[in-house]
Amino acid sequence: MNKRLRTALVLFLLGVFAGAAWQMQRRQENGPTYLGKPFTFWVRSLNPLASAQGGFYSGDFVANTNAEIYAWHMRWETDTKALPVFVRALEVQNGTLGKLYSNLWKELPVGIREHAPVPFDAEQVRANAIKGIQAIGQADIEQVRADSANGIYAMARAARPAIPALISVLKTDESPLARQLAVTTLATLSNSILDRDVMDAWIEATHDKDPRVRWWAATELKQMAPKVAIEAGIK
Repeated sequence: MNKRLRTALVLFLLGVFAGAAWQMQRRQENGPTYLGKPFTFWVRSLNPLASAQGGFYSGDFVANTNAEIYAWHMRWETDTKALPVFVRALEVQNGTLGKLYSNLWKELPVGIREHAPVPFDAEQVRANAIKGIQAIGQADIEQVRADSANGIYAMARAARPAIPALISVLKTDESPLARQLAVTTLATLSNSILDRDVMDAWIEATHDKDPRVRWWAATELKQMAPKVAIEAGIK
C-alpha cells in the first residue's frame, strides 16, 4: 500500500470515527433555543476548535445570521436572554468516543491533521459558557452602577440564576479550567448578595486537587467573606 493510499484510508477512518462521535454529541445537546437557532448551533459556536466551521467569528456564522443578529454577535456575552444557553452548555461533555477521537487527532502528523475533521472540545465549550455568564454578570454590575449614579436604586441580579449551576461545576467538573472560572464567576455574580452556598462552595474548593482552583477559592473567600475565611481556618 503506497503512502497516498494509506493516508487516504487513515483520513476515511478518522472521518467515520469523527462522524460517529459528532452524532453521539448531537444527541446529547438538546437544550434551549435562542434567536431562532437550536442549542446545537450555539454549542458549535462556543467550540473554539471549530471556529472555521461555524464559530462566532467564522463566515458561516455571519452567513447563517441576519444583520440584526450579527450586531448582537458583537455583544453576545452581555445579552441576558442568552443565559439559559450558557447554563445548559455547562453540562456539555465529550463522551468516551469524543474524548478518544480528540486524543487521536492531537497525535496525528500535522499534514494529516489538517485534513481530518476537527474534534469537539467540550471543555472549552464549558469554559466559554462560564465566561459568557460572567460577562452578563459584569455588564449587569456596570448598569447598576450607572443607575446608582443617576439616583436609581437597583441590585445586580441578571446572572444570579446561574449560581447553582456554577456551584455544581466547581464541585464536580473534571476540568480545572472550568472549576477555576467557576470560582471567579461566582464572585462576580455575588457582587450584591453573597449566598452561604457560594461561601461553602469556596471553602470546599480550597481543598481542590488543582492548586490554581485552591488559590482562587481562598482569595475570593478572604476578600468577600473574611470572617467566614477565618472561621474556616483559611489564612
